[in-house]
Formats: sequence, C-alpha cells, structure tokens
Amino acid sequence: MLPIQCSVKNYDWGKDAQFSEVAKIARANGLEIDESKPFAELWMGTHPKGPSVVASTGSSLQSWIQEHPESLGAAVRHRFGAELPFLFKMLSVNKALSIQSHPDKQLAEALHRESPEIYADDNHKPEMALAIGSDFEALCGFAPLQEIQESLMSVPELRMGLGDKNTEALLSLTEPNKEVLKCAFSALMSCSPVKVDSVVRTLVARLKRTEAGAEAKREITSVETATSTKEKRARRTASATPIPVMHKDAESAEERGEGSFCSTSTSPSVKGKVACEPGGVSANKKDASHCSSRTADIGKEDVASEDNTPTSSISNLDSQPSSDLTPKEQLVLRLNQEFPSDVGILSVFFLNFVKLSPGEAIYLAANEPHAYLKGEMVECMATSDNVIRAGLTPKFKHTEVLCESLSYGQGLPHVLQGSQEQLPSLHGASPSGAYMLTYRPPFDEFEVQCAQVPAGCSASLPVKPGPLIMLVLSGCGLAEAYGGTESSLKKQGLNNRLEIQRGSIIFVPAQTKLGLEATCTVGAGSTGAPDLSVWIASVNESFFE
Repeated sequence: MLPIQCSVKNYDWGKDAQFSEVAKIARANGLEIDESKPFAELWMGTHPKGPSVVASTGSSLQSWIQEHPESLGAAVRHRFGAELPFLFKMLSVNKALSIQSHPDKQLAEALHRESPEIYADDNHKPEMALAIGSDFEALCGFAPLQEIQESLMSVPELRMGLGDKNTEALLSLTEPNKEVLKCAFSALMSCSPVKVDSVVRTLVARLKRTEAGAEAKREITSVETATSTKEKRARRTASATPIPVMHKDAESAEERGEGSFCSTSTSPSVKGKVACEPGGVSANKKDASHCSSRTADIGKEDVASEDNTPTSSISNLDSQPSSDLTPKEQLVLRLNQEFPSDVGILSVFFLNFVKLSPGEAIYLAANEPHAYLKGEMVECMATSDNVIRAGLTPKFKHTEVLCESLSYGQGLPHVLQGSQEQLPSLHGASPSGAYMLTYRPPFDEFEVQCAQVPAGCSASLPVKPGPLIMLVLSGCGLAEAYGGTESSLKKQGLNNRLEIQRGSIIFVPAQTKLGLEATCTVGAGSTGAPDLSVWIASVNESFFE
C-alpha cells in the first residue's frame, strides 16, 4: 500500500473552507489550507493538472507507476499502457457548475489537436457522481418529451426564446425525435445575449410576482386561521357552560378539532401514503386540493420545506403550499442570482432536475448535458479534464460544439443505489456486520465501492485484478495488505500495515489482498464510535470478464 497526498482546486463554485468536505479531507490528508479561498475539488490520481504525490517521497504517483508498471496488472497495462485509467475526486458544490458535456474519444482527440490550451488531453470522460451529503442536486440529461412539452405550454418565456417554429415542432411530437430536439435546443442555447437577457428578465419578473402573490395569500390565510381558531375556542367555552336544557352538540367533528382532512397531490412525484393524525394536515408543496379521505398521497418533498424547515401541521382546510412555483421555477430564481440573465437558466426546462439522497449515484456517458448544482459528492471518471461548456459559467463557451455533439437521448436518469454484499471478517472470525456497496456504471475505466466496517470489527476485501485508490471518509483503524515479501515491499516503498483515519488516501497495486479493522474506541460520554467508511475507486470489474 502506498499513502498519497492529493491536490485541491479552488474554483469559485466551491464552498468556504469551514463548510467544505473537500477542505476538511484535504487538511486531514496533510495539505495546508488557505481558508480565504473556496474549496471545490480534491483530485486523487495521476492527471497532470492535479497529480497526486507519494507521501513519503514527494514524487508523483505517475512516476512511481511508470517505475512499477506491474502495479497496474497485466490487463490494465495492455489496454491503457502505464497509466492509471481513472481519476477519483471529491466535490463541494456551493453554486452551479456550467451547463456542460464531455467529449467522446474521437471528439476529444480532435478538440485537443485544435485547441490544446482549452482541451488539455485527448481522452474521453464518462463519469459517475455519488452523493455523500443530503443536499445533492444536478441537472442531468434531457427530460422526457412530455415534460418538455408541459414546460413549453406553461412557460411563455421559453416559447419566446425558442421561436414559433421550434415550439410548434416540439409540441407536435408524439414520440421523441432527436433532430427536432437538437434544432430546438441549439436555437435556444445560441440566442443572442440581448434576447436571452430580455427573456430571462421577463421570466424572473413573472415568477417573483407569482411568489409574492402566494406569500400575500399565505399571510391572509394565517390571519384568517388565527381568527377562526379564536372563534372556535370561544364557541367551545360557551358550549361547556352548564345549562338546564339538554341538546345535541351542533358542532361537527371538524369544528371541534377532533379530526382533519388531508390535502392530496396529483403530482407524478407521489411515492407513498400516510394517515393523517387528528389535528394534522399533510399538504403537498405544489398541490393544495383537499380530499375527504383520512389518507393522502405524498412525496418526500412533504417532509420539509426547501430550507429544510419542517412543514407545519395546521388543523384547517385552507392550508396553502409553501410555494406556488414548481421546483424548476424555484431553481430558475436561484440560478439567476448566481448567473444573471444567463442562457443556461433557460436550459433548465429541457433537462432533468435530480435530487439524490446520500448513497445514491448517477452516471453520465460522453456527450450528455449536465450540471452539478449543489452538494457534497465523490466522483469518478476516465482520466481526463475535457469539458465543453455552454452556459452558467464565465469561462469559454463552446456552444456550437456542445450542441452538435450531444446524443439527444431523452428520459429519466438511471439512479444507482449500490449493490450490497456482506464482507467476511479477517482471520476466520464470524461475520461482524461489515458490508460493501458497489456502484458499477457501463464504463471500462472505473467503478466505485464503499466499505462500511462497524467500530471494533474487521473485514476482508475482495482481491482486485487492477489498481485501486482508497479514501477514508470517516472512522479510523488499520489497513493490512497480504502477499509479497517484506524486502520486496520495502524496495517498492510499499507498506503492508498502515494506521488509517479520516483523510487517509492510499494507492493499492493490483492483486493485493486487503483487510480493514475499525479500531476507534468510544470515548467518555460518547454514544458510539463512527464506522470505518472507506470509498474505493478501481477499474470496472466487467473489464476483466
């Protein structure tokens, strides 16, 4: 095993050091942190724009691999030469990255020949992003045809940007048509800055009026609710006063507050059902229609508002949604604050808006439009830094190349949950609850795994026919490598036993048998030690089949 130190990127879309996982892991990895800068990416690999170095010597990992090519394994050397085929990263995203795509191999070679100062290498760049925080958001691939058509009908400003011909062509489709989509998207992204500014300003002004109107209505409703509540309390107090005449209670269960009706959602995001508790209301953010049932369909959006404040539980039938804007319309307002009057704002209505929970992943082939918007993530890709941009960026925009090269497939992205397998304990001990999640995209160069080892337990990892890089995200313990003589290990600068902790990053040669032990102990007053959580990037297992 070979401990390495990695490089950071201080792009302006990164987070302040105190909030950035990239900064925290980099500091734990032994790097000096300039807290005046934003921290965006941590690069783990051999790409010349951000090469990792051997911790003990300061020499580059790439030079070590070239001196020891057997560390890659025969199959990897035969296909990729003396090069690590993947680049492993961490990202801390505070504001949107550019509307972008990555070229396929043929296009990458052509772009590198023509503009090496912009496209620094000749490789393609399929990639996969895995959420490690709860706030991951991204635009990813073209939305289904029906969704784009609904946006055209409900967003007049989008029609202004596209023009009548492209709008009518899209609305007339009954099934996806790549040429029609290409013409429309290219026309939108190629609009003159003057037209884009006018369209975006008009759109933003309308959305703000809608938002202001909804807020005013909620304030009125709040006042009416308070007044109604006082009147009901007064009636209950009066009805509780002893009187000589017996009569039936004229109040309904609803007036007494002994029950409530639920608002229902007709949104396609509906995922489950909950029973209403007495005195409570489950209200979908977008839909405020009421039902006479004690059960309501809700999506996970109902749990909390956009600022993570729990939704209130108010016992009345006039409760309003937290916003009259759709999630994409709310995103438009946010992006306009970050990149005022940028054409990328309008592209939101063509793309899928994705929110991932921790442990979920999306992957992107070459020539697919996307933009990461917010969150903490680990990312893996083929070793390349080629990016074709067209919006949401002050950098060079290669709009014509991006629009010409996109695949124009439509549909929802495939979200990976990770396939889980239990890991055996070291030294033949009984199973201890350790497990591994595997995220295997359809790309030869890489896959990502996450090994979770409970505190005080151990795990034996599967032997890999290719090299890997391990990142310790939490916990501490020991990593052990089995095989090879002590003299041969020392000659190569390798270790067969390492103490590891959060921020440890380790290169491991092919065919190394690995074991992990989580040795963190529980301190006084602690409720429990953290699991040893190790993220692993390696060559895709399917490549060796």
